[in-house]
Amino acid sequence: MTWPRSENGQRVEGRFPILQVKVYDAESKQSETIDAMTRDNFAEALAVQQAKIADAEAKISAERVTIERYAAADKLPRNVDEIEKALPNY
Repeated sequence: MTWPRSENGQRVEGRFPILQVKVYDAESKQSETIDAMTRDNFAEALAVQQAKIADAEAKISAERVTIERYAAADKLPRNVDEIEKALPNY
């Protein structure tokens, strides 16, 4: 007797081999669908997190530039005062 085989070629034996092949193939397709959905959802979640990271890095960079600008602005009057003290009166 020739035993039925599933889509992937696995031999199926038992009391209802044709039904077992159909069940096995359906389970296999369902498993593949779940795996694909999981991969897609993971990729989507990863993309969202990467976008959040890029946004946070951009905000940090902008804040750093602002802080450096304020520090330079605070330092400028002190430098002008030192220069005026060092120069003779004109």
